Amino acid sequence: MEVPIRHSFATRTNGLFVIVKIATSEGLEGIGCGSVLYPGYIMDSQETVMLKIRGLAKEALLGANPLHIEQILAKCDVLLRENSITKAHVDYALYDLKGKILNVPVYELLGGIGRDKIPLEWIVTLDEPDAQAEAALKFLGAGFHSLKLKVGQDRAMAVKGTGLRY
Repeated sequence: MEVPIRHSFATRTNGLFVIVKIATSEGLEGIGCGSVLYPGYIMDSQETVMLKIRGLAKEALLGANPLHIEQILAKCDVLLRENSITKAHVDYALYDLKGKILNVPVYELLGGIGRDKIPLEWIVTLDEPDAQAEAALKFLGAGFHSLKLKVGQDRAMAVKGTGLRY
């Protein structure tokens, strides 16, 4: 990353992703990609996420009807003990596959286009409050619709300069 993302528990300098491909016997494929986020924090690495997905392939996907996404994901919840980070990869691939089977874009499966433009958010990395305020103004001025602030575990730092009291 050009600018590392600082959290209270780690600093990210690169993206950690897993790409999943789910194929039917008819040759259609759904692709899903998701971030692994923070090894050590969620107790998963790219390797352990891939191992879990291989297990899901055998236990939840093989022989299942890919149009029955909610049933498949409910089984994934049980098998993964509600690990939403790992399940997301499969979720995305299933929706991509369902869209291809039905010959419709995924946004139609999710209720259609609700707006012409998608409001984007930017992450303001953990830093001193003045530096975060400067970054926030920069990104809002660049057109980002909302901000996600990384404020860490120090409550005083999280509210400094906001006028909030706790």
